[in-house]
Amino acid sequence: MNSEEFKILLVDAPENLSLWFNGTIPSPALSILASCLKKNYNLRVLDLSIEERPWEKLKRVLEEFRPHLAGVSCTHTCQINEVSAELKIIRKFSPDTIIAGGGIIFSVFYEKYIKEGLIDIAVRGEGEITVKQLAEILASSVGRDASPRRSLAENTCITGRMTEALGAVNGISFMNGNAVLSTPDRALIQSLDESPYPAYELYPMERYTSPTFGGSRAFGVIFSRGCSNRCKFCSEAYEWNYTMRKPSAGYAAGLIELLYNKYGRDIFVIGDTDFLYNRQWALEFAELIFEKKMKIKFHIQSCCGSVIKNQDILPVLKRAGLFEIMIGAESPFSDVLKNLKKPYSDPEIIDRAMKIIKANGLLLMTMLVWGTQYDNQKTLHEGLKYFGRYSDFVCPSPLTPYPGTPLFDEMKEKGKIFVTDYSLYDQAHVIMPAGDMDYETTRRVYEFELFKFFNMNIDFYLKMFSRNRFLRLNQRAYVKLVWIHAFESFASRFGYRKKLFKHDEYGKVINQRS
Repeated sequence: MNSEEFKILLVDAPENLSLWFNGTIPSPALSILASCLKKNYNLRVLDLSIEERPWEKLKRVLEEFRPHLAGVSCTHTCQINEVSAELKIIRKFSPDTIIAGGGIIFSVFYEKYIKEGLIDIAVRGEGEITVKQLAEILASSVGRDASPRRSLAENTCITGRMTEALGAVNGISFMNGNAVLSTPDRALIQSLDESPYPAYELYPMERYTSPTFGGSRAFGVIFSRGCSNRCKFCSEAYEWNYTMRKPSAGYAAGLIELLYNKYGRDIFVIGDTDFLYNRQWALEFAELIFEKKMKIKFHIQSCCGSVIKNQDILPVLKRAGLFEIMIGAESPFSDVLKNLKKPYSDPEIIDRAMKIIKANGLLLMTMLVWGTQYDNQKTLHEGLKYFGRYSDFVCPSPLTPYPGTPLFDEMKEKGKIFVTDYSLYDQAHVIMPAGDMDYETTRRVYEFELFKFFNMNIDFYLKMFSRNRFLRLNQRAYVKLVWIHAFESFASRFGYRKKLFKHDEYGKVINQRS
């Protein structure tokens, strides 16, 4: 089959909004893969997170488009049930389609999904090179009138021709006879400048908003991949083998320029784990913003040590548009910091970083992680109070053992994991007990202290009327999210229950005849 005739559907499952960050952007992974494939194949993208009736939309697209290959991604662990539902709909209404799954869940549980028949191929690790090679092999192996999936099965299990071709592709797993065959891991891309910009032109960009940061003017971007720190709870650092890779500052500024000029975005939520990791890079980025005469505002994340080390360049970044820094402080207690394997164990470093950020007139968002063996009700109460003295926003979360991380393996071996529904692994739900408390006490303490901190504090509500536009916008969104969390905690006091996104609609669709 000619590549132009080979039809590929890249589809992103719907997702419930995060506790602290509500908003939508095209899948960073799938939108880049779309750029890799759009020139040579009959490509269509579908983002179900912005569809009012996502499951019906997926069924209709499958019936109309009839893709030879469907690429799905699981960006967040808590999206797992929606991804599984998406796969079941594809299997039912487009049974001849080859399904390739990528993202953290398929890198960890690839054998499960392949053996259950929900996917045919798992893409482990970065997908730019892998997916291009897969598409080329599959397009050349499928006859014009043949079933793509049948061709895959026949070539793999009978003649072995497909096995040989796929076996040469690093970073994939697939069924070979009665066993799952995994090829060697693919080496990480060393120069991220080689990766194309996301194919935003294929998405309805006007439908992507971020109420927390500015509505339709705001947009989320990620430049780097990974993190060089070894925080035991961080799945991103583990996934990328504790490395930090950044594209050039020119590449990053060019992406901002594209969004600024073509799509009218001027407020950016930059999701790099440590924007200040490379001092020279950050300065070059700011200089390019000045050079391109872009009047933007941007939020960044950084580590406390990087803030201290690069405090003298914060005024430059502020002139370029920096308005807020989020730091992963986690706890003001040394034993907790050591247990979390933070790059520092002295709370004085956190204190200095917070003071530096506020001294530069920037908004401060502080992340708190609670739930280690050294935590109790007092550490949560005092941690919230301590960070609240400096921070404009305190974002607490229970320690979450993400599948695939050393923390997950450790807690599973110790029998500490009390919630096995991965859709609840969203840093908003208590998964395991803290300190010497049992699970129920841990959950009760966590929910009580959060409710008390946020709702028995007049300053929390007064921020909704701040003269600072970003503080006002952030806080109004936060108040809503805090109350949603409070009501959910009360309603699920006998056990968490998280419904599938648009579950009634899904039930109707999946029960229709194919």
